Amino acid sequence: MGFGVLLIGYLLGTLMSLNVFGAFFRLAGFSLAAYGAKKLSDYHKSFSLLFYASLLSIAVSVLGAVSEISVFLYDNLIITEKLISDGLSYAFGYARYGAELVFTVILCVSVSLISKETGELKLRYVAIRNLVLYCVYFVLQFICWLPHEYVGTLLQLTALPAVVQLVSFALLLLNSLMIFSCYRRICDEEDVDMPQKPSRFEFVNEMRREREEKEKARQAKVAKPATEQKLEGELYSDEQQRRSAANAKKKKRSK
Repeated sequence: MGFGVLLIGYLLGTLMSLNVFGAFFRLAGFSLAAYGAKKLSDYHKSFSLLFYASLLSIAVSVLGAVSEISVFLYDNLIITEKLISDGLSYAFGYARYGAELVFTVILCVSVSLISKETGELKLRYVAIRNLVLYCVYFVLQFICWLPHEYVGTLLQLTALPAVVQLVSFALLLLNSLMIFSCYRRICDEEDVDMPQKPSRFEFVNEMRREREEKEKARQAKVAKPATEQKLEGELYSDEQQRRSAANAKKKKRSK
């Protein structure tokens, strides 16, 4: 459907971009995310918005990549003047957070909507939870951006920047798990009966076999009472027929 590509792109554009070459990782990651969102838009129109949000993140990543290249060339004395000023570099940084906000909000809303339509209510609640947590995180991040003379004491007493970083990392993990859950539990109708491809790792195949056996046992346990009830109904019906036949014979003899 596209959730697998979306997951790889999200991981590449977020968790794996936490390094000095982050803009290049984000560029590659959100390009994959855009491709995944485009495929998913065939199943729910809300993913069309996620596709455009991915394009926004790609555009910001391109600007960030140009800024990083400019800094690298300037620091190594290859050029004598930066291609992009420090002020614009800071602006690109804030634009990245804005694009991330738009992408994450649309991602959570899209997952919530498609989960509702497919009956995956637990996954829908996960998407809503992640959306609320991300909005709280963004408010805390905005407080950290305020001038130091306004929030300096607050930042010193609460260690808010460190807390915000931890919350940010946790949310990246939660969103990754959410997309992975979509990949596992939401699929195309044509793919429902397709056999699962065996893994290269034997322990994964063993886990799958155990899960399938447990699922079969659960289904058999659910079906057993229904079968027993059906048999009891048939026996009761046969008994009623025998009694009716016996009563009819008695009536004939009495006449």
